[in-house]
Amino acid sequence: LSIDGAQLDLAANGRLLPGGRASGQFDATLPDLAVIDPRLAGRGTARGEGVFDPQGQSMLVATLTGPGGLNLMVDAGRDTPDNPFEGALSLDAGDIAPYSGLLDRPIGGRINLEADGTADPETLVFDVDIAAETASLRTGVADADRLLAGTGRLGAAVSRDGAGVIRVSGLEIAYPNLGANADLQTDGATGSARYSARLADIGLFTDDLSGPVTANGTADLRNGGVWEVAADLAGPAGIGARIAGTIDGMRLGLTATGQAPLGIANRYIEPRRLQGTARFDLAVNGPPTLASVSGTVTTEGARLAAPLLEEAIDIGSARVELRSGQAIIDLDGSIAEGGTVEIAGSVGIGGAQVADLTLEFRDVAVTDPKLYETELDAVIRVTGPINSG
Repeated sequence: LSIDGAQLDLAANGRLLPGGRASGQFDATLPDLAVIDPRLAGRGTARGEGVFDPQGQSMLVATLTGPGGLNLMVDAGRDTPDNPFEGALSLDAGDIAPYSGLLDRPIGGRINLEADGTADPETLVFDVDIAAETASLRTGVADADRLLAGTGRLGAAVSRDGAGVIRVSGLEIAYPNLGANADLQTDGATGSARYSARLADIGLFTDDLSGPVTANGTADLRNGGVWEVAADLAGPAGIGARIAGTIDGMRLGLTATGQAPLGIANRYIEPRRLQGTARFDLAVNGPPTLASVSGTVTTEGARLAAPLLEEAIDIGSARVELRSGQAIIDLDGSIAEGGTVEIAGSVGIGGAQVADLTLEFRDVAVTDPKLYETELDAVIRVTGPINSG
């Protein structure tokens, strides 16, 4: 078979022999991969040869190339039908940016992946070692790009035995900003996983804190498809949390207790600034929605600075109770320039966020050095939806 065209050059030949034996070769070039998918652009090639003998040796050797310096090589075969296939796969791409259209997001960076192992297509038993390295990886998600910056490596051994047990052993993720290790196994009905992870510096996500954050956890699959999970989180400035419970499909039964510095939120509420520590005791019972969350978040001795209002509020105590899709708020504070503020009521935590809040200000100092100096008392009531979107 031979095709010599503007969109495809192809040369291929094959033979069918007695006893089910077959062999073939192919060599194809596409000047522009857009003929396959309009989201691609650039030259691609594919060439290789294969032999299949149900009574003897079988093999496949193939190479594919594409934009961004993509080079994929496959080399697999077996000596006799009684032996498993042995093979190796190598993938190297100098820059994956040309494939951004396939994922509908701006990706980029270098990827190199090597895999080798054995597999038996009849028993589905396999044993594969995987190793990969990336550099300057871009996923199109800013937070993920921070974690995966620089040169990193990934590796694992994946296997399935004759009893149908799948194991992932020695899973390792190693980047300058992120590291993780895990081992897991499952037979489809039961299973277990153990993992640990380390963020090198929480300062990647907040300007108010620095230092590593670690997480360690377990997950056990019980008969009936219910996962029992437990995890511990620790970090600088007293960050600590314990998460435990069950996951049954899309139904959660989890609790989370611990504390975290309020400054974590500052990057997202600029130019306002929070100081202090929040303590939480929360539960999620039901589907993974805000309406399933209940519990309390409290803080004492916190401070909120609002530069645009030229004011700061010292929060003596604040308590937010989550129940039935609402946040019940009770806050007492003092204003730095003089006076007090109390906030009480509720806000919906979903949809239009219907509010029923009362804000009471007492003896609030209001001054203009050139015009006046006075104290203000006021009660403000906020009712109705606060999010019309």
